[in-house]
Amino acid sequence: METDTLSITIGARPISLSYFARPAPGEPVLYLHGLGCTKRDFTGAAEQDGLPGHALLAFDFPGCGESPYPPGEPLSVDDLVEIARAFLQARGVESATVVGHSMGGLTALKFAVRYPNMVRRLVSVEGNLAPEDCFFSRQALPYQFSEFERTFYTEFEQWLVAAGKQGYAWYAEHLRESATAPAFYHYCRSIVAHSDTDPLTAEFIRLEIPRLLIYGSESAGLTYLATLAAAGVPLHEVPESSHFPAYSNPGDYYRAIREFLEST
Repeated sequence: METDTLSITIGARPISLSYFARPAPGEPVLYLHGLGCTKRDFTGAAEQDGLPGHALLAFDFPGCGESPYPPGEPLSVDDLVEIARAFLQARGVESATVVGHSMGGLTALKFAVRYPNMVRRLVSVEGNLAPEDCFFSRQALPYQFSEFERTFYTEFEQWLVAAGKQGYAWYAEHLRESATAPAFYHYCRSIVAHSDTDPLTAEFIRLEIPRLLIYGSESAGLTYLATLAAAGVPLHEVPESSHFPAYSNPGDYYRAIREFLEST
């Protein structure tokens, strides 16, 4: 599996992205990671029981993992959409199946709406579809950045561990190495703005491509699941899993994605 860096330009801003690529003859699959996560969350797709036969691509959003956060104006979800487009174009990929987790699922949805010819299928892994999905990002909103940078990570890590949900402790343990404070802070604001004001559930339903929503069993109370099911959107519940199925039940998680690709 190839790991490298790639330089793109969004507007007039140079962006450096750390990525991995697994060449294969099958249809390309692009992974977009969640808030406070990195491309490593999709490495299981390259293992034997993951997504055999598919070309795999995943990169760290700016300020996450090994991709630096650029100076200047804060980045938003809309910028992440343009970054995903530019990344695929730089890699010579005309279209791909896009798998997006959490913030990456929101980005993937907006990408599919804005560039429908570039997205063949969409797998949203608890991607933001309503205000209720901002259970992480909304916690950052009361802070001014100076206070956020000084105290938020410690308080948030303690909250995650105390929540006792599957995968939360691992997420808390790796949060500081996964996302810089400016990236986390700015992405939170953009996520909440889109989730509170955009008709995301309706946008997801209206997509004219095969799509699948994956959610953990601990998230079975999401209020829009019934709306999606009534509209004929395929759903998959990962058993014994929280918001992070790649951490808590990767076997079922990758099997669901693989079966979706094979069936469509």
